[in-house]
Amino acid sequence: RTDGSAADAFDMGAGHINANRAVDPGLVYDNSFADHAAYLCGLPEPPFSSAHCAAHAAAGRTSPAVDLNLPSIGVAQLISGDVVRRRVTNVGPPASFTAEVIRPPGLDVVVEPATLVLSTGETAEFGVRFLDAGADRDLWWFGELAWVSATHRVESPLALKPVTVRLPREVRLRGRQGTALVPIGFGYSGAYGATVHGLRLPSLDANGQVPRGFVDDDPTNNFTFRDGNGVTTHLIVVPANQLLLRVALFDELTDGQDDLDLFLFYCPNNQCSQIAKSDGVTSDEEINIRIPQPGSYAVLVHGFETDQVAGGPGANYSLFTWSLGLNDAVGNLTVTAPAAVANGDRVDLQLQWSGLDPGSRYLGAVSHTTPNGLYDTTIVNVVTP
Repeated sequence: RTDGSAADAFDMGAGHINANRAVDPGLVYDNSFADHAAYLCGLPEPPFSSAHCAAHAAAGRTSPAVDLNLPSIGVAQLISGDVVRRRVTNVGPPASFTAEVIRPPGLDVVVEPATLVLSTGETAEFGVRFLDAGADRDLWWFGELAWVSATHRVESPLALKPVTVRLPREVRLRGRQGTALVPIGFGYSGAYGATVHGLRLPSLDANGQVPRGFVDDDPTNNFTFRDGNGVTTHLIVVPANQLLLRVALFDELTDGQDDLDLFLFYCPNNQCSQIAKSDGVTSDEEINIRIPQPGSYAVLVHGFETDQVAGGPGANYSLFTWSLGLNDAVGNLTVTAPAAVANGDRVDLQLQWSGLDPGSRYLGAVSHTTPNGLYDTTIVNVVTP
């Protein structure tokens, strides 16, 4: 690395392409459009219909990124006992391949089956099981899996991050009341606590409405800290002892096919510095700040590309902000969770919510506490019809 620190597998990848060896690879990890479509079906807003995604699920194709049939294996939230499955096809002569593993530090790796006997064109599936052997948590560890025959060595890099608690970053729910299961995995043994925060409506203006705004189109598409000329500024104040601040725009709540961007500045003593941005290709923009500093903030909406409206190009929009306190049980959300866990446990937390207003967007959270204190947060997003 340029800073003098040691490079890791994320810097080096799987190595340079050897064109001559690529002509005769021995084994290949085939994947198709259907495999990638199944993965896309697992995104919060999949680009396919629910029927299309249901067909992939019925065919046995799974959506987690870890299951996509790639030569590399990466697990960002590893819990002891996790199994990653892959399939390989022999594109060479009939051969017997044996698994060889370079173990990541602190992890045991078990390949099942450990030997593949394949004819030309034959495909086989195998599993790679990862077991805790004292690895430090919340750090990336690297290793290698190779399938070795008399004439070939087919290598796959392993990148694994054992975590203290595996949790979803956000759950998206619908309805004025309901229940939902939240899958959690544990990488330690000891006490555990799950605490609810919210659910809360977005901040409202003096008229009891979500604040509305208008921004001119910026013909230069160049954002700077300013008010006017394609940028509209909103000032907010975040109180002390907050767990989460979210600022968001929604495509369907602008007045056209606009591309608006969000920029967040922290402004203590009227000295503003940018701390976050969201600048995608539409107006669906979102900024999340966990444990925000109390004080004054400036939210800047940039009219990167807007439609024509009365008076010239620009966009009307609604600006949503939520702030959840560290101690913020409103009474409309509960969670049922174990008080103690063991390394390798996998459980479902049960959420229950009720009493929500119709036609609203609520935000809440479940914080996860270990013997070392607050570990992380799962955001709870509820839209009511």
